[in-house]
Parts: sequence; structure tokens; C-alpha cells
Amino acid sequence: PPLERALIRALERVVDPFKNETLKYQWDSRKATLQGLGGGGDYVPFQDIAGTSSIDLKFEGEPVPFGSSYESFNLVEQVIDPNFIYHGLMGQVVGLLLLDLADRAIMPFDMVGYARSLNHWVHDLEYWVNKQKTAKDGAPKIPFQELKDAVELVKSNAEEFEKWELEWDRSILSSGGYEANGLGTQRINYNDRMAAFEASLLDLELGGGIPNRTQFKHVVFGPQLWSTFDESFFPAIRDTVEAGDWELARLLTTKIAALLRKAATILQM
Repeated sequence: PPLERALIRALERVVDPFKNETLKYQWDSRKATLQGLGGGGDYVPFQDIAGTSSIDLKFEGEPVPFGSSYESFNLVEQVIDPNFIYHGLMGQVVGLLLLDLADRAIMPFDMVGYARSLNHWVHDLEYWVNKQKTAKDGAPKIPFQELKDAVELVKSNAEEFEKWELEWDRSILSSGGYEANGLGTQRINYNDRMAAFEASLLDLELGGGIPNRTQFKHVVFGPQLWSTFDESFFPAIRDTVEAGDWELARLLTTKIAALLRKAATILQM
């Protein structure tokens, strides 16, 4: 979620030559949103273990013989993507995204958007838990309200936090583009706090992480035990609920809420 703002800016500047439309127009036409990350990509060690904001980009079209003997360079060149047009478009998107992240004085992270996504994922988790077979006995034990309150704190702090960027913009514009040393120091601190937010969602205490798979430290993102390729949010809670260990699920929910509250304090200037 924090990378969506930069991605949209990149999509606005890349044109599909076959449809004569920007990728942003196509994105909006199908009311697209960033989907969650599963457990089957190269981003897993970065997002789920190291707590580095990650994104998985791809074009989708007609089904292709993925993973078969027919999947060859010639098939891609002649049938799937003649002249590698869409490969080139993806290169443009990635290049523009990297330039945006590297060249902006303030990193283009959308922390309010992240908070909104957290709110959606918590409600989705509650709905999923209540659908489980043993939910009647176990679901009442899960302190969802504590989790919701923690997410609301993240959201309110993020909204207040982002106001500083507007103040910085006004200051730079009023001074003709000059940034005083003190303001520059504050800007670096602002960027550092945005970068630190993701890492603060790691469960780094001894034995922390997803139970029995403690290499996965992120409390929000991670592969579920029996569905590693599908997107999953709050996987530790989902795994313990599926195992019928409602007490451990309760403890993990309380622990995750505490980590979210701690992460919320980072978004304060």
C-alpha cells in the first residue's frame, strides 16, 4: 500500500501503443486496486522476513502454457508478446517508479493509504474468523476491538503525520525553493519515520513470528500454512484459528495490536 501513490504516477506516464491509452486510464477503467502479496514470489524475504515494503508488478492476459515445455523464448517473442512491447512498457513503469522513489526529496509513501488498508484487512480477518466451523465457541475470545482500535490509532497518526509534508511544501514554495538546514533535518527525520514504519511491524522478540515458521516476522503479511501462494493478512492469527488453538489466537491478536500501537508512535513528528 505505501507504494501505490508512486505506482499511479508511473502509470500516468506510460501509454499502451495498441489501445492509445495510458496504463493509468486502464487501471481506473477496471477499478483496479493493489492486491496483497502471497508467498510464492521473490519479494517474500523482503516483505515477510525483513519488513521492506515490496510490490509485485505484472501484465495479465490470455492463459499461457506456464511451466510447460511449450513455454519458450520463441513463444513469447512470436505469440505472447510480439516484439516484447509489454516487456518494454513494464520496464518503463519500473524505471519511473524507481526514479520517483530515488529523486523526490520526500519519499512518495502513502501512509494514510496503508492505514486504510489495515482497517480493511482487520474487518476481513474478523469476517473470515466468524465463518470458521468452531467460531461459535472460539471467536468471542479474539479481541478484535483491540485490533481495530490499534489500526484507528495508526490511521489518525498517519493523517496528522502527512500534514507535515504540506507544511514543508508551503515553506519551500514561499522561500523560492530554498530549504533551511533545520527544515532539511526535519525532512530526513520524516523520511526515516516512513521507512521505519514497515520494519516496526516485525515481531522480533525471541521466538516471535508466525508459530512454527518463525522466519516470517511480519505480523500483517506472510504466507498461510496451507495456502502459501494466496495472499494472506495476519497469517499467524489465521493459522492458529485453523488449528483450533483459540487461546493462542487471542494472545497473538493482543500482541499484534500492541505492535500496531507501537508502530503508530513512529508516525509522529
